[in-house]
Amino acid sequence: MKNPKQVEFIFLFAFCAVLLVGCTNNPPSNDAGLVAETDQMLTESSPQERDDAMPMMSIQVGNTRYAVSLHDNATTQALTQKLPMTLKMDELNGNEKFHYLLETLPTDSQRVGRIKSGDVMLYGSDCLVIFYKDFSTSYSYTPIGRIEDPTGLAQALGRGSVEVTFSNR
Repeated sequence: MKNPKQVEFIFLFAFCAVLLVGCTNNPPSNDAGLVAETDQMLTESSPQERDDAMPMMSIQVGNTRYAVSLHDNATTQALTQKLPMTLKMDELNGNEKFHYLLETLPTDSQRVGRIKSGDVMLYGSDCLVIFYKDFSTSYSYTPIGRIEDPTGLAQALGRGSVEVTFSNR
């Protein structure tokens, strides 16, 4: 026969094991309801509703205005403090317009790998760039924002130099 202390120890060990397994496999019903409700809200909300909290800027080329969703970083904050501003932006490589600013901005450049039409970035510490075609790149940029709907952007920017107005939205 086993020692009463051993029996008590085995019983206590088994009881604790059952409790631990039960706690890890069955979340409380309140949490499950909260998770389901949160999932439903995320599923039902449109991308526009989720983006409303993101800071915005607008870019105007001729009579066409584009909404820009901004990244939350020091570069974007420094740039938006200078708005509104109208810049003469020059053509480069048939895929971007650029302008060298008079003052430098804070940077956090990174190899982005892929540029998408509508990307607004900073090259170096003073070159503001709007991309109007998709392509791969090995260059580093500091992301500023992205034009929400770049439809017609290439046509609006045209060939050669163009005036672009940046303003707070």
